[in-house]
Amino acid sequence: MRDMDLLSYELCYGLVTLIWFTVTHYTIYKRDQLDSLFRKVGRGFFTYEKPIDSEEEAIIDECNTNCRKTFQKTLALTTILAFWTCIIPPLPKAVMGDYSSIVEGGVPVNKHLALPTWNPYPTDTHLTYWTMWMYQALAGCTEAYIIGATCILYCNFCTIINRELKLLRFSLGNIKNRAIHAFKMRGYSLQLGQKYENSQLYQVCLVHCIDESIKHHIELKQ
Repeated sequence: MRDMDLLSYELCYGLVTLIWFTVTHYTIYKRDQLDSLFRKVGRGFFTYEKPIDSEEEAIIDECNTNCRKTFQKTLALTTILAFWTCIIPPLPKAVMGDYSSIVEGGVPVNKHLALPTWNPYPTDTHLTYWTMWMYQALAGCTEAYIIGATCILYCNFCTIINRELKLLRFSLGNIKNRAIHAFKMRGYSLQLGQKYENSQLYQVCLVHCIDESIKHHIELKQ
C-alpha cells in the first residue's frame, strides 16, 4: 500500500513536470509568434479613426476586469496548491521528529518529504531533513508559480483576443456613425436636403471605415 502511495506521488508530480516541459518547449518553438503577439497586445491590435465611445469603453473595461480577476484567482489557487502540496504535508511528522520513512529493505525514498524522490544524502536528521525540505519547497513553489503565470498569460491573451473580436463586431454594427464622423472630420458637408447615403463623399468615407474593419480583422487573423 505504501508503495502504491509512492507510485501515485511519482505519477502526479511527473505529470505536472511533463506538462510544464511540454508548455516550455512549445513556447520556445513558437517564440517568434509569441513575441509578435506580445508587441501587438502592447501597442493594440488596431486603432480606429473614430474615438472610442461608451459602448467600446465598456467592452474594454470588461476585458480589463476579467484579466484582473483571472490573475487574482489563479495566483490565489496557485498559492493554495503550492502550500498544500509542497509545504504543509511534511510538517506534522517533522514536528513529531519522524524525519524518515526509509526502512531496511524498503524503497530508498523518504515519503515524509513533500517530493518523495531519491536523495543523494540521508535525510533522517534534523539538519538534513529541513535542508531538503527547504530545497523542495522552493523548487515546488517555483514550478507551481511558473505554471500559474503561464496559465495567466494564455488565459488573458484569449480574453484580449475576445475583446478585439467584440470591438470588431461593434465597429461593423456602428459603421454608419463611423462614416459620418469621418465625413465631418474631413470637412465635408451635405447639400441642402441631401442625405448621407446619396453623397459620394460619404460613400468614400464608408469604404474607408470598411477598410479599417478589414485591417483590424487581418491583424487578429495574423
